[in-house]
Amino acid sequence: MYSQFIELVQQSLYTVDAFPTLKNSRLSTEEIVYHLKKKSPDDDAPVDQDLVDDFMEITSSKRTNLHSGVGDWLDVKSFPLTKFPAACSDSRQELYRYLLEHNRIFRRGYDDRGRFMFNDCIADCLQFTLLNTTNGPSRLRPVPDIIPRELICLIAQMIKYRLEVGASTPEGQVTRRATSKSGNKW
Repeated sequence: MYSQFIELVQQSLYTVDAFPTLKNSRLSTEEIVYHLKKKSPDDDAPVDQDLVDDFMEITSSKRTNLHSGVGDWLDVKSFPLTKFPAACSDSRQELYRYLLEHNRIFRRGYDDRGRFMFNDCIADCLQFTLLNTTNGPSRLRPVPDIIPRELICLIAQMIKYRLEVGASTPEGQVTRRATSKSGNKW
């Protein structure tokens, strides 16, 4: 039953609230426990604080894993360099800076005035990070008919953060290994 709890916490992270407060974590934990035990929310049985702590820990861990997945996606993503200035083909760092200007990364056709949140890269990143079944089942199960806007915004936020890191580091590296100050791979 605990594995089902983990699965439902993960779904809550991806579809409801990626950064829940302690109060919302308690409420979400209660909803999940009631769902798993098939009890009514009117049941007065308190939810164990350890489960709330587990909820927050699982949420943090899964969010970190998703963030790493976004970094991996950026590492392997190939952009249509013919649409960008020549400097972008020489340096990932310059490419990331260019994509951040005017939020081009999220605009249709990478234009500086294209429709916002209409770039295929958002769907590509979602596919790579959450719906990829290459190494087992996808992280987002069941796959909703419509991807929630909370998840789209979370992915967009993570992409933007990773681009900002890449734009400010030598060679445009976006992985944790690249930003480590100790020189260690991890």
